[in-house]
Amino acid sequence: MSIATEEGQAVRERMQARLEALRQELETGQAELQRVEAQRAYLHETMLRMSGAVQVLTDLLEEEQSDGAAPVEERTARAEGLGAQ
Repeated sequence: MSIATEEGQAVRERMQARLEALRQELETGQAELQRVEAQRAYLHETMLRMSGAVQVLTDLLEEEQSDGAAPVEERTARAEGLGAQ
């Protein structure tokens, strides 16, 4: 084998090793991206639920301040009673 052929073979082996390393890094990155996207979706759903709860509580408190509205405790007890039926 000539020196040029030996050098070419060494370069090819380094390229092959780098290719395998990059493929492994890509696979690891894809798995991490899936994990982060799942976490993002969960967090988004949680924030939507919290936003809804904030809106409901805000509305209840505003209604209580209006003239003639039943106290929050009374409306909550009625709503809980309806849910138990």
